[in-house]
Amino acid sequence: MTPGALEQLAAALGDVAGADVVDLACGDGAAARWLVGAGARSVLALDLDPDALDRARALAPRAGDGQDRVLFEQADLEQARLPFEAYDLAWAPGVLASTPDPVRTARMARAGLRPYGRLVATVPAAAAGRVVAALGEALLDEVVVTAAAPGEPAPGAVVVTARKPPRRRP
Repeated sequence: MTPGALEQLAAALGDVAGADVVDLACGDGAAARWLVGAGARSVLALDLDPDALDRARALAPRAGDGQDRVLFEQADLEQARLPFEAYDLAWAPGVLASTPDPVRTARMARAGLRPYGRLVATVPAAAAGRVVAALGEALLDEVVVTAAAPGEPAPGAVVVTARKPPRRRP
């Protein structure tokens, strides 16, 4: 991840100190490593590609303190289930735009988020409408779309942020 991409990540995610985070489609684990370095309490980093996970596991010890707070697991996000209300933040770089069923993926992330937890995703601008609609169907609210910095993480990308609403009392 380039320095510009790390700055973009920091701007999109905000303060992660003390947060439990799930990194959906973690790739080589760069974001997961950054998250614990920025103070996240724990990170569950998921990816389908076993080679990417091997690279992520190999790079983590070299990244310094706190990397023992990252758990890398192989998972197909189309089938995955997260522990109920275990996370404060779900980071989804590109996932919601590329999955065949973004509503199912958003619902999976919502189930794993605690009340007021946030889902932050990067998507191509052309897919923003589809992703916003999926987040609405998944019953996430306070959806905000902001332009990503030019060239980071990809030209024409936007950052979509949504919040899990509080539990409603009967």
